[in-house]
Amino acid sequence: ISQYVLTASGGKCMDYATGIAHEGGECRGPGLYFADGHDVSGHVFLLTYASLLLLTVISRSLPFLYNSIFHRSSKNISPDRLLSIPHTVVTSLIVVLTLLWEWMLMMTCLYFHTPLEKLTGFAFATLGFYLIG
Repeated sequence: ISQYVLTASGGKCMDYATGIAHEGGECRGPGLYFADGHDVSGHVFLLTYASLLLLTVISRSLPFLYNSIFHRSSKNISPDRLLSIPHTVVTSLIVVLTLLWEWMLMMTCLYFHTPLEKLTGFAFATLGFYLIG
């Protein structure tokens, strides 16, 4: 999809060695790159989509793992409703991985792409997530 957006928005496939626009087919291969055009941020797309997917998978486990955040009362969850140790470990690792991805998303937003490119990457990720899921 990204290549179609780049081409439709005026992007040209260029050759590093000669600096001449490459005609025809796909812009893949050694020494080829796109110049100009709108480049949808693939980093924002992947990090957003993956975070949405994993958080949806673990969403039902989070209230059991982080009882004090989700339940404001002083009552604790009964022992028979607690998660098993492997489930707790995996859920915690997914939370840590998601936090790492959010950090990477923040760094991508600070240092790469224009605001419109980041916005379209985010839009494609959320739209794809809600259409598929």
